[in-house]
Amino acid sequence: GDVLFWGESMCDYTMFKLTTRDGKLSAKDSLVTALNLLQSRSSSSRCGDTLDTKMVMANLLTELSRILELEIKNAIEVGENPHAQYTDAVNAISEAVAILQDCGGGMDYVNVLMAKAMLMHKDPSAIGDPRPGLRVIKEIIFEAETEAERIYTVACVSSINPLTTSLPAARLLAAVKNARAGCLLEIAHAEKVLEHVDRENNRPDFPSIQGVDATAILAFLDDSAPE
Repeated sequence: GDVLFWGESMCDYTMFKLTTRDGKLSAKDSLVTALNLLQSRSSSSRCGDTLDTKMVMANLLTELSRILELEIKNAIEVGENPHAQYTDAVNAISEAVAILQDCGGGMDYVNVLMAKAMLMHKDPSAIGDPRPGLRVIKEIIFEAETEAERIYTVACVSSINPLTTSLPAARLLAAVKNARAGCLLEIAHAEKVLEHVDRENNRPDFPSIQGVDATAILAFLDDSAPE
């Protein structure tokens, strides 16, 4: 109880700092200090991490990732390389995902997975073919969808008429499915845009003569290529 209240108060305090002048740096420092305190408390406790402590750590890590996202945006605006901030943000949100997964999942787990997927959309180093990154994001969203479906199934069991009830679990599942559809559309668009590049990369080498039109050979190779 006390640790949950402390964690919520710390998140509120951080949000307040973000609204103040020059408060972003001190907000991050406060979160890092709080996380170090929790980790120290956990390592010195005979019982190890309690569920409450883990949940608070996950919430603080998620908040830290959000602050680092702001730093990424600010770095890009002033022409700086935000790679370090992005790496720290991904590490923070990934640790939050692992903690919540260890806690048994739940709606917070789904929300943090979706936050990680949205963060990876903002990778400042992403250049060239976007499909590898999009496929990683797709797998994260699929994991979130699986958990959201489990939560919805459990909620329906306890609901008298789930089809006419606006369950938070139903809204969460709908949001995840919408994100999955968006990701699949992005992948399909990238496939279409890069279709010509893929075709060229998949063509086998063949002997050519300078000045001789190879259009017919290229067409034959393209038609013969496996789907």
